[in-house]
Amino acid sequence: MRKDPVEIIVIEDKMEDRKSIVAALSRIVPAALIADFDDDRSALHFIRAEVSGDPKRSAALRLIVLDFHLKNRTAPRVIGELRAQKGLGLIPVVILSDSGDTKDIRESYEHGANAFIRKPVDFGEFNETVDLIGRFWLEANESGS
Repeated sequence: MRKDPVEIIVIEDKMEDRKSIVAALSRIVPAALIADFDDDRSALHFIRAEVSGDPKRSAALRLIVLDFHLKNRTAPRVIGELRAQKGLGLIPVVILSDSGDTKDIRESYEHGANAFIRKPVDFGEFNETVDLIGRFWLEANESGS
C-alpha cells in the first residue's frame, strides 16, 4: 500500500459510472484524494487552479480517468489541454469509454492517452475493469512524475 500522497481525477458525465469508478479506486487506495467531475470544463478549471504549477500536487496526481465523449469536447482534446499544463505531461491518462471506434482509439493515443479501455456493460465486469486499472496504475506502475 502506498504511503505517499495520491490524488486521482475522474471525469465522467454518467453519474452511475462516475460513482462506480470512484468507489473502486477508493477501495484500492483508501487514503487517496479523488476529485470527480461530470464535465471537462470543471475538471480542467480545477486542474489549472489547484494542481498545475504546484509541484506537491502535481507529484501526488497519479491517475486521470476520463470518458471519451464528454459534454463539451472529446477526450483527445481534454488530453491535449492536460498535456499542455506545467507538471502534468507524465500523468497517466486512461480513457474508459463506451466507444470502440478505431478512429476514437487512434485519436486518443495520438493525443497522449496512456490507455483506452472499453467499458464493460455488465456491472460486475465494469467494477473488475476499474479495479484492474487502479491496481495497475496505482500499485504496479512506477510513476515518472
